Amino acid sequence: MATTSGLGSDVASHSQRVRDLVSERDRPRVVNTGELPPASAQGCHERAQHVTAETSVSSPAEHALTTPRPKLGTGTQSRARRSSSATPLQLLQANIAAFENSDLPGGQMDRNYQLAANGGVENAPSGHSLLLGGPPVEMQSMVDFEKANPYTPPPRKVIPRKASTQHGEYASLFHMTCQDRGLKPDFQYREVAKGCFDVTLIIDGQKVDTIGQYDSKKGAKEEICKLAMSKIDSFGNRKKRNASIFESDNLAALPADLHEERWKAKLGPPAFEETGVHPTTGPFRCTLRLPNGPLTPFGSDLGTFKKKADAKMAAAQQAANWLRSQGLVAQSSAKRRRSSTEAQLASTTAPPALGETGLTQTLSHQLDMNNTVEQGTLPERCTKLIVELGFSQPTFEFEPLAGAFYNVQATFNSRDGKVEPRLAGKIGRVESVYGKKQAKEQCWHEISQVLEAIRIDRMARLSQMGT
Repeated sequence: MATTSGLGSDVASHSQRVRDLVSERDRPRVVNTGELPPASAQGCHERAQHVTAETSVSSPAEHALTTPRPKLGTGTQSRARRSSSATPLQLLQANIAAFENSDLPGGQMDRNYQLAANGGVENAPSGHSLLLGGPPVEMQSMVDFEKANPYTPPPRKVIPRKASTQHGEYASLFHMTCQDRGLKPDFQYREVAKGCFDVTLIIDGQKVDTIGQYDSKKGAKEEICKLAMSKIDSFGNRKKRNASIFESDNLAALPADLHEERWKAKLGPPAFEETGVHPTTGPFRCTLRLPNGPLTPFGSDLGTFKKKADAKMAAAQQAANWLRSQGLVAQSSAKRRRSSTEAQLASTTAPPALGETGLTQTLSHQLDMNNTVEQGTLPERCTKLIVELGFSQPTFEFEPLAGAFYNVQATFNSRDGKVEPRLAGKIGRVESVYGKKQAKEQCWHEISQVLEAIRIDRMARLSQMGT
């Protein structure tokens, strides 16, 4: 009995060990996927070493490839044998389809890659497309990729500059200078960045300079014209001038007594018209028209002069000589520039003509003055009277007020003020007159009263000298 009982206990203990081994084999293993390598081809192989057949029964691939599980007690096939019936490629394709059709968490997707690696993925050929199941893919090296796609740096950020002047003063001056010298400038623009321009200046095929980074083409042109003005002299003058016009032999000779007197001061308000072959270099021609003068303007037959002032003075001299021939201006006896006092004394002390006395000469001269003064408008009569009295023409000073009202006064030459104290300082002042023209007209009226008083006093002195 003791032997039998000892044998029974040994059999019971052996049976218990067998049951423990079977239960340990059938128990599912829990694997921490966070400690496994990434889900790559090599990672799938390494993960597969930690995955057993029992852990794959809950994957979507098994449900897609195996038949439904029988009820308890109706089948004897283990889970490991049912899961081993699918190939690795089928498991991978099933996992991809399950991933596209369902929202799986990251851990579940890692388990799908474990299923793909289980069963011989390491035996797949090199370069085989595991995800698409296609032929091998040839990978491009990094050196070839960099050669095919060279690095292009991003465009640099440029802050454009503004031109120092905004109204084109230097550009206008530069074009006028090039036109005078026969030069042909060419401006070439290049946009280095959005809204930022460079400009290159070329004159007659020769590059002058290049500047840039301006906010507009106009500003860039203005700055390069400003810079080129200091370099334009090196190109010289390439425009051929007409020698027949600029030869000194074709210029009019200056009259010998041109600068002896102030011819323009002896005239009324003349209308000068200046013309020239070139507005700055000449030669020049000047004509002059007087109110109630001849139809042919003075200076039209004098030709051209080198200086504009000489042409203007020659026309004034011709007009003054005509006025003297008409008896409107006293004849000067000396060939030098004299003051108005000397001119007046020369006209009053001129010897009388044959058969005339000083009194008859004065009276006849007075009659001519009266006839002259009564002709024309008030400003014209005053202008002629000023010429007859030997004074220079006055200048007017306007003071604008609110509402188009004006204050105006006249000023004569300081030499005239010394000869005649009544013409010194500001005379003929009127205030608060509506309209500029009307204000000047009233100022002329005040001046005419002063001039008329001066004329009457002179006539009285001449009468006393005649008696």
